[in-house]
Amino acid sequence: MLRKTVLLFALLLIGVVIVGGSFVVWFDVSAIPEPGRFETYLANEGKRLLVSREAHSVSPQEPPATSESLSSAGLTFQGVCATCHGSDGHTPSAIGKALSPRTPDLGSAEVQHWTDPELFWIIRNGIRLSGMPGFGKHLSNEQVWNLVHYLRSLQTPAQNTKSGQ
Repeated sequence: MLRKTVLLFALLLIGVVIVGGSFVVWFDVSAIPEPGRFETYLANEGKRLLVSREAHSVSPQEPPATSESLSSAGLTFQGVCATCHGSDGHTPSAIGKALSPRTPDLGSAEVQHWTDPELFWIIRNGIRLSGMPGFGKHLSNEQVWNLVHYLRSLQTPAQNTKSGQ
């Protein structure tokens, strides 16, 4: 019985080494080519699940959006976000285009699909290995909420009607 278990373990280990070795040879860690559909799907779904879980566990009180807070957020955006997302939030800068994954258009359905608490969490904490830094050490919760409201102002009129925001 022990001999059978050792043999089974050895075969399993050999299988893991072969699969792992194939993955290492096949997987390209370069940020230059666009990732494939499968890799993109896995990354996006994983990100969505993890951010959703984290955002619902902690979310400070959201202040109301005012013309003053949006104006202030526009200045904050130009100071900390435009470096990658571009000054209009729709056209990524050269830096944003070079990141992997690529910096998204902040008015896109991909970004606007996030809930306000999720956007708050993303801006405050960042997303590891995505190029998105966390600004929670440098911006107050109110400034982060103002940026969330500012991002909502970047969506297209069709998205505003569709989402009811």
